[in-house]
Amino acid sequence: MDGTTGYEEAAGGGLIAGVNAACFISDLPPLTLGRSDAYIGVLIDDLVTKGTNEPYRMFTARAEYRLRLREGNTKIRLLPQARQYGLVDKSVIAQMEKFKKDVEKAGEYFSSRKITVNKKEGAVTLRSALLRGRSLAWLKRRCSFGKIPDDALEEAAVELRYGGYVARMERNIKKYDSLRDIKIPPGLPYDRINGLSTEIKHKLQRFQPEDLYSASVISGVTPAAVDVLMVELARQAVRAPVRSGEWKE
Repeated sequence: MDGTTGYEEAAGGGLIAGVNAACFISDLPPLTLGRSDAYIGVLIDDLVTKGTNEPYRMFTARAEYRLRLREGNTKIRLLPQARQYGLVDKSVIAQMEKFKKDVEKAGEYFSSRKITVNKKEGAVTLRSALLRGRSLAWLKRRCSFGKIPDDALEEAAVELRYGGYVARMERNIKKYDSLRDIKIPPGLPYDRINGLSTEIKHKLQRFQPEDLYSASVISGVTPAAVDVLMVELARQAVRAPVRSGEWKE
């Protein structure tokens, strides 16, 4: 029905459809997962903004934020949505919250506890030892982590090792999320905007994105085209939120 193929894709789409059906009859805001939130968000966004000419399969390569979409941080990443929409039992929510606290505790422990690596390097923090290439297993053989669970230690170690890359990715996410605030009013005459190629005009006309972010993720829409749209909207003094809902020349 929606262009996907595969059990996981069907389950993901069905989950969102079921949750939002319940939200609709309960007069609640819909659950929306973005590309930086979950692979389900990538799947839905691709189908809506890019379309498909063949059965769609969800590959990790389709996600530009896959360093954030890790299995290890799922309990932390999707905790807000799970809590807000009651998607899991309270006991599971409690487990997710505990895991988040354990990861934070492990991170603090890595930064404060010191260990002697060798005579040349002397005593360094566990954080420094990890960043210098020592494995978590190596650290476990030399110091005690108390009651911190292994899965929390693993996740905290991953966050430390890839912290710089993740921070840069988070900045990019915020940059693109800011484009959501710039709304595109219905009826915008793309064919009259100078600086857009004919192909991009046709795609924008077809998909009718509601904001600049949605326009930016359409296949074939270049960053330069997004800049052109931004300038055009600024020229017409159209800012979010658009109250009239109609384009006026």
